[in-house]
Formats: sequence, C-alpha cells, structure tokens
Amino acid sequence: MNMNKAQQFWFLYQQTYFKGIDQQQLVDCFAIITASDPLGQIQSVEENDFANSLLQAKLERQGLLYRQILAGNSDFSHAEESVLVCCTLQQALWLGAEFKQNAIFWVTHDELSVVPCLLDEVEQANMGSFIERLR
Repeated sequence: MNMNKAQQFWFLYQQTYFKGIDQQQLVDCFAIITASDPLGQIQSVEENDFANSLLQAKLERQGLLYRQILAGNSDFSHAEESVLVCCTLQQALWLGAEFKQNAIFWVTHDELSVVPCLLDEVEQANMGSFIERLR
C-alpha cells in the first residue's frame, strides 16, 4: 500500500507519546498543541522555540491555562515542545490552524484522539488511553 504524505503524517501522529507532566495534574478535557514544524516541515530549534513562544503568549493573552509537555515518538528521538491547554476542542482547532499545524491532540476523560486541523484527507482517530502514553 502506497501512502500519500497526509496519510504518512497521520500514521506517525498516532504513534505519539508524551512526557513532562504528572497524571495527578490532569483535568478531564484538554488539548495538546505545538507550534513546532508547521505543516510538518522541519524547522530549526530557534524557529520552533520562537513559534512556541508566540503560541504561549497567545494562550496567556486569552487567559487559557496551560503547561508545557513534550510530544514525541516512543524513544523521543524526535520530539516537539508542546503545551497541554485547558480549552474547548474548537479553540484548540483554531489555535492549531493559526500555528499551521496538521493536527492537535484532544483528551476527554483519558481518551486520546488526534484531530486534523489542516489535513483534509484524514479523520479524527482514537488512540486509546492518554495515561498509557505518558512516559
């Protein structure tokens, strides 16, 4: 089976793990968003740091509570600085789109999903327990 670029991204997003937060700090519903590597295009550390600082500044201006979290593959050889945000799904999708993200992660009562922002060819995918993906 030959996957197109959107399908390749979608497959990789569903392999994501998280670290940097204690499960005791979790709320019932939240999003995980990054400003790193817009449209899936690898950027320099400096560019990603700057983009993530803009995202955090926007969250602060909007009065949204957030905590930093790391999202990456199983061994974190590829990882992106991200934020866990207390917001609605619609707010998360707007933020993801504004910061040119293909997708965001959404958690409701420990059920983790990856939700497309800018990818048209895929649908929301359930990834199981968020807590089981914490490292």
